[in-house]
Amino acid sequence: MPMEDSLLQLSAGKIRGRKDTLPNGESYYFYKGIPYAQQPLGNLRFKPPVPLDKFEEDVLDCGYERNSCHSLICVPPVVAVGEDCLHANVYTPLKPANVDQGRRLPVMVWIHGGAFNAGSGDSSWYCPRFLVQEGVVVVTFNYRIGPLGFLCLPSKGIHGNMGLKDQRLLLKWVHDNIAQFGGDSGNVTLFGESAGGASVHLHYLTESSRQYFHRAICQSGTAINVWVEQQERDTKTRILAQLLGCIGTSDDEIYETLRNASAFDLTTHSEDCMSAYDRLCFRYFPFTPTVESDDSEEPFITEHYVDALKKPFKTHIPLISGFTSNEAIAMIPFVLHAMDCYATDLKSFVPPNFPVKDEKIQLEVGKEIRNFYLENENLTVDNLSSFLNFMSDCSFIIPTYVASELHARFHQSTPQFCYRFNFVTELNFLKLMSQQGSFNFGGASHGDDIFYLFKDGGFVTPPVEAGTQADKLRHVMCRLWTNFAKFGDPTPPSDSELGFTC
Repeated sequence: MPMEDSLLQLSAGKIRGRKDTLPNGESYYFYKGIPYAQQPLGNLRFKPPVPLDKFEEDVLDCGYERNSCHSLICVPPVVAVGEDCLHANVYTPLKPANVDQGRRLPVMVWIHGGAFNAGSGDSSWYCPRFLVQEGVVVVTFNYRIGPLGFLCLPSKGIHGNMGLKDQRLLLKWVHDNIAQFGGDSGNVTLFGESAGGASVHLHYLTESSRQYFHRAICQSGTAINVWVEQQERDTKTRILAQLLGCIGTSDDEIYETLRNASAFDLTTHSEDCMSAYDRLCFRYFPFTPTVESDDSEEPFITEHYVDALKKPFKTHIPLISGFTSNEAIAMIPFVLHAMDCYATDLKSFVPPNFPVKDEKIQLEVGKEIRNFYLENENLTVDNLSSFLNFMSDCSFIIPTYVASELHARFHQSTPQFCYRFNFVTELNFLKLMSQQGSFNFGGASHGDDIFYLFKDGGFVTPPVEAGTQADKLRHVMCRLWTNFAKFGDPTPPSDSELGFTC
């Protein structure tokens, strides 16, 4: 039942939440399924999000989560989905009745990953109890993904990046409302993993977003990763319309088809918009962020990400960025499925952002890259480990290094911290799942770090026993992340418990 003393007054109306218990036995309070925008239905499909003036109910029951966004991949646990998905969840260690007593806690806003085409911010994946018990307020949320969030048809006013604009409006919502939960709107840390990490970095590059946060953490994702920027966006939009039954070729006909299609059909057909080459060269999903034109409605970013990174910012925002030691373990199922293609197509070894498009040169470069990683051999199961090193480097590690170097060169006054995540314990669930019991590669997989910050992460997992290596490492990582949120430094001098400094 809702708590009588959990009533809060927000800008759009009143909400009521629930009380639960942290791992250390103390209480915390959560408010789930809070609408932070008008739902993008009907004429609002493919449009920038619109602020919500008033809740439909006098007192909104926020003891449960609402719809997640339609997702190309459904990973258990299955959640309810719909286009009406723009909801936030807030977790606070402060009793609602006490939030007006002047104490304000640092705020951490989490952006979920999923290659911009999958995922959810709900507690079935991201229950932040370990972070909350360190004395911060945590916000998770859903944003539009896939074609509903990133499809482009500029002639009809669809300029893309709707999902990023959802995120930006969520940040404004946090700025306007988080004090009611005991959070400090002047101390907000934006953090995310994979596409969430890339999203954080894109907000970092965008002045319209930077006003709403003060620190940033990019986990296994930056704006310049090869899978971030959408390529051949017009072609993909037209292919999707054809798959949905459009027999005409005009933009008007394409728009009508896309506008009237069900969200389910839009999402499920989107994967078929990709070419075979796209699937091999690290563009894992079709609809992702894009550089908008200057005439875009409420543009998110209108210049290339590298150019934006080189320009001076009005404020200094401390940054953490990093990666796991063997990111590509999570891609083993995909690699095994495409083994024959990688063994025969040298161009598949050439990153899509390689600056030379001459096919002969690309084949020569692909051969050199293959020979470097596979020692002059074709790809087989026997040298799969070396191939995973190649995929980790190209998809995650090299872009993170390049972004860090650009930050260091062009923003020397801004604190920057870098990390390599190599923990391996029973909490590395994505590694265990991806290896399918057939392999035993070293290092931590893409996504393994999530389980050291959040409970469960989509898996029903046995509790970690106190004092084990997994328990200790989880505590350290949560302390590093929340120290950064509090002080702008993951290892501040005031924290003697860690026993080390950056």
